[in-house]
Amino acid sequence: MTHVSRRWSVLACLAAASVVVAGCTSGGSGGSPSGQGGGTTSTTGKQAAAVKGGTVVASLTAGTIPNFISPLQTGEFLTVANIEGFSQLMWRPLVVIGVNGKPVPNLQRSLYKSIHYSPSGRSVTIQLKPWKWSDGKPITSRDVEFFYNLVRYNKAKWGNYSKGYFPDNVTKFTTKSASTFTLTLDQPYNSGYYTDDQLQEIVPIPQHAWDKTSPGGKVGNFDRTKSGAAKVWKMLFQAGKDGGTFTSNPLWKVIDGPWSLSSYSTNGKVVFVPNKAYSGPKPKIDKYVNLPFTSDTAELNALLAGSQIDVGYVPLIDAKRALSQLPGDGYTIKPWYDLAITFSILNLKSPSVGSMLSQLYLRQAMQSLIPQKQIIDKIYNGYGVVGPGPVPLKPNSPYVSPLERAGGPFPYNPTKAKSLLQSHGWQVNPGGTDVCLKPGSGPGQCGPGVAAGAKLQFTALYTTGSEATDLQYQAIQSAMAQAGIQLSLKSQPFNTVVGIVNPCNPKNPTSKFCGWQLGDYGGWGFSPYPVGVLLFSPGSIDNSGSWVDHKAVQLMSAAFHSTNPKAVWAYEDYVAKQVPFLWLPVPAGLIAYKSNLRGAFPVNPLGFPNADEYYYTH
Repeated sequence: MTHVSRRWSVLACLAAASVVVAGCTSGGSGGSPSGQGGGTTSTTGKQAAAVKGGTVVASLTAGTIPNFISPLQTGEFLTVANIEGFSQLMWRPLVVIGVNGKPVPNLQRSLYKSIHYSPSGRSVTIQLKPWKWSDGKPITSRDVEFFYNLVRYNKAKWGNYSKGYFPDNVTKFTTKSASTFTLTLDQPYNSGYYTDDQLQEIVPIPQHAWDKTSPGGKVGNFDRTKSGAAKVWKMLFQAGKDGGTFTSNPLWKVIDGPWSLSSYSTNGKVVFVPNKAYSGPKPKIDKYVNLPFTSDTAELNALLAGSQIDVGYVPLIDAKRALSQLPGDGYTIKPWYDLAITFSILNLKSPSVGSMLSQLYLRQAMQSLIPQKQIIDKIYNGYGVVGPGPVPLKPNSPYVSPLERAGGPFPYNPTKAKSLLQSHGWQVNPGGTDVCLKPGSGPGQCGPGVAAGAKLQFTALYTTGSEATDLQYQAIQSAMAQAGIQLSLKSQPFNTVVGIVNPCNPKNPTSKFCGWQLGDYGGWGFSPYPVGVLLFSPGSIDNSGSWVDHKAVQLMSAAFHSTNPKAVWAYEDYVAKQVPFLWLPVPAGLIAYKSNLRGAFPVNPLGFPNADEYYYTH
């Protein structure tokens, strides 16, 4: 799974309250080749001719900068910009998801030739395609084993790790041949889920070039021991964050994806050229550029200039203006929805406010004070859907429960919020600050750990760069104040927020991971099974709020082992009612692309760039 501006499992593509269409696709801005115009068909109805070559410049989501190149991301670097828009262009996962905008395996672009589950469902055998690395060496089972060993021996550092899931659910890795291997599983799994969600986390990496403990060391089989794997991981991690050597380090020259890194700037501009040795369908364009922006306004201005960006996004707050101008400037604009949810995480281990945020009734009251429909209508210009819980309402899927379709358990209701607070011992002061009058853990009291005189005052941290995000939090701040909950607002650059909003260790209360109270890094995308294992499992790096609920764990497990969508319904309804996060409205994306560019739409449902499918027409 990945976060919408963060972590993989899809790490989606919405930057908090602004749309990250190209951000999701990790696009950038720039000029298209001269002399190219037209549409998919001519006025006579004939198919437009494809033009070979050219440059596509796509806009990165405002405030996001790719800063980690290795496909072995830690939680700190598990972002959309780093994964979908950077490493996975060069190193493809075993299973690539996305065909014509649908969340299904792409057989043409995946590394596997076949996947077979045993009748018992306790093992899966995968045969690889006869593809090669850029240095001519074949991609083999050993490369998959290399990834598996590094992840299992360093799982506490791996951003996609969640206890009980990959690699924990693999009890044995068996090499059948150079091109075939078998994973023995700890129990039977829903094969559709296991392929789409677990196998797509596997990224074969070049053992013959990377299995060493120092940059200048010799290649060995270090990954096959715990101590050796730790040294290899450390070496790759240090190199992976050294932006000054991204284009020169020999490690990153051995790739199997369609794109090779040509240039990288620490300000976020990245230039790719086709990998001439790529075994799959070759890119049709000559260059793919990701261009960074400090704000949505700057990105929109570049888009309106008409010559800088080929694939960009329209901030929803400016939708009416853009829709009236951009089509005349040679752009096509299309709305779409990522498989994503958005939310504000609650730090339940915060030394200052964790005891209050741990109270279920308070979380339910706060959820009842988020005016989602108003935000959608006034800020998103109608392009969005209510976020009632942990499963996306859009795109349409059988996994959305009747309760979520009806708006969820806690729609906007200030009266209910006030009643919840008053019935639990709080003096509610609309426009002021609520005070705990009845401390204690009994009926009608404020709850365990909440002291007499405690005040409902919190700070919400979110990402900079989006006017829509600012307005969204101002609307939430105003709504909370109606019930006497005071919300202070603080914004920081995306990479800063991602580096702060992580699990707090109470044994280290002065850590930056313990200083935040409410945190919003943009949301979370799924890949594509919509169950938040990484978000809600105890001990997960991505369980930033440290919410632990054993019934939720049981329901997640049941959902993963069932083919019945109602198993997901049970999970989502329970988690929605528990409010581990404050659910926020989910904006649609408005992608803007040159009208003579093909492949940009439909957008990949996981936010993966379609760059190798781009081409221009006459």
